[in-house]
Amino acid sequence: MSDHDSGWQGKVAASGLSLMGVGVDLPVATLDAWRVVAGFETEPAATVGQDVDGALGLVGQEWLRISREFRLFGEDGKFFLSLAGPGAGELGWLLIGWSDDADLASHLVHQGGPEFVAMSLDCRRICAVTTEEYDYWAVAEELPAGGRRE
Repeated sequence: MSDHDSGWQGKVAASGLSLMGVGVDLPVATLDAWRVVAGFETEPAATVGQDVDGALGLVGQEWLRISREFRLFGEDGKFFLSLAGPGAGELGWLLIGWSDDADLASHLVHQGGPEFVAMSLDCRRICAVTTEEYDYWAVAEELPAGGRRE
């Protein structure tokens, strides 16, 4: 197990999520989901200024609100998660169980800011948090059947 492996496991555990599977093979590659989030035409569903007191908690609350509205979570609270950082592409999708005391934005941090992509079990909806120049963005995008955008 590499240092990266233990690092991501620590982040997931600290965030309060339940890890249920690693490297889950899906019709949407993690890199494709990240491309949607980082796309030039992508607009945030919510923004929080990085200089706002409690900004990580606030963007986490916005992500959760948007994720619930967007029906990201399965009936049993499960969803897929991709983390940012070295080796994340090889890691693939994580199958995650939601916990009401989870705090993703404060713990799933890469290079000083929150960075993660979550995807619904049907691979049709993604909700992410990303760090932009002066803001944290919560992003929600719907994918076509099969999960890929052309």
